Amino acid sequence: MSKNKNEIFIDNLLDNLDDPIVAETHSYNYLGYFESLILNSLYAESYQKHLLDKVDTMRKSEMDSLVVELKENQRINDPQNQFKQMAKAGVFTSFSDQN
Repeated sequence: MSKNKNEIFIDNLLDNLDDPIVAETHSYNYLGYFESLILNSLYAESYQKHLLDKVDTMRKSEMDSLVVELKENQRINDPQNQFKQMAKAGVFTSFSDQN
């Protein structure tokens, strides 16, 4: 049994209600937070621009997965936090400690 145009329209309308496009939900605080993470990331400017261009059409799940990635690749301005991140990454372990 095939669906008529109205049924197809309603199915498309109700599709992804659990994962809306963030720009359409008026979540401006989340959008601002996401954009600031992009601008403070260590990624190349071309990739930052690519992400910023896609913000208006991104779904919540896409942004949530990128937030984790962007938080891990933030430019750190505080030397104490930078030291902690470097120590966590193992920068200060000597070659003899690794054997």
